[in-house]
Amino acid sequence: MLEAFQNLERITVYFAPEVLIVPGLVCMIIGLYLWLGGLRLSRLAAAFFGVLAGCLWAFFLTGRQTAAFVSMAAVVGAFAMFFDKAALVFAGAATVVMIGLIIFAAPALNDTENLNYPESKISTETERAAKGTTLIEESLESAKVQLVFFAEKIKQAVSGVPAKALVISAIAGLAVVIVGFFMPQFISALTCAALGTGVIFIGMILLLLYKGAQPITHVYGKANIYNTVVLAMAVFGSAVQLLLCSVRDRKLAIKKRSDGEK
Repeated sequence: MLEAFQNLERITVYFAPEVLIVPGLVCMIIGLYLWLGGLRLSRLAAAFFGVLAGCLWAFFLTGRQTAAFVSMAAVVGAFAMFFDKAALVFAGAATVVMIGLIIFAAPALNDTENLNYPESKISTETERAAKGTTLIEESLESAKVQLVFFAEKIKQAVSGVPAKALVISAIAGLAVVIVGFFMPQFISALTCAALGTGVIFIGMILLLLYKGAQPITHVYGKANIYNTVVLAMAVFGSAVQLLLCSVRDRKLAIKKRSDGEK
C-alpha cells in the first residue's frame, strides 16, 4: 500500500493548485469546528456525518451516479440532523466498526502482489490545448481514478476479513451504542473530536501534497507517533467540548431560573 501512496504523492505534485488547496482548507475548517465545537452545534455536526455516510453509501452500494450521491446525502443528512444525538452515537459506533475492520484487513492492504495501482498522467500544456481540456479537469479526473482505486482496495481487503473479525468489530460498535444510550453527550463529544481530528489530518495532507512534502510517506513511517497524536487530540477535543457544553448548560439553567423569578 505504501507504493500506491508514494505513486499518489508523485502524481499530485502536478495537480492544479485549486484541486488540493480548496478542499484542504475546507477540511481544515470543518475539522477544527468538529474537533473543538461539534457538540455546541450538534445538529450541524450530525448533518455533516449524515451527508458523509450518504456519500459513502452511494459510492460503495450504487453505480456512483451524481443523482445517487445527491439523493443519499440529502436523505441521510436530513435524517441525521433530525435525530442529532442518536446520529452522533451511531456515527461513533460506525467509526469504531470501520477502524476495527481496517485493522484486521491491514495484512491484505499491505499485500503488494497484483497491486496494479493506476499510473494517472497529467498532460503537458501543449497536449491539453490539443485535447481541449484544462489542468483542473485532468486533475479532477486523475483524483477520481486514485480515489476509486483506494476505495476498491479497502473494500476488497475488508470483504476478505474472517468472520471472527466481523464479530469483534460489531461487538465493539455495539458497546459504543450501549454506552451512548446512557451517556450520549460523552459519546457525541468523542465522536465529533475523533472524526474532526481525522478531517484535520486529511486537510493537512492535501495541503502538503500540493507542496510535494510527501506527507503520507512521512506519516506511514512514523505511524506510532501519529497514532498517539490522534488519540491525544481526540481526548483533548472531547474534553473541551464537554466543558463548553457544561458551561452553556449552567448558563441556560441560570437564565431559566431568573426568568421564572420574574
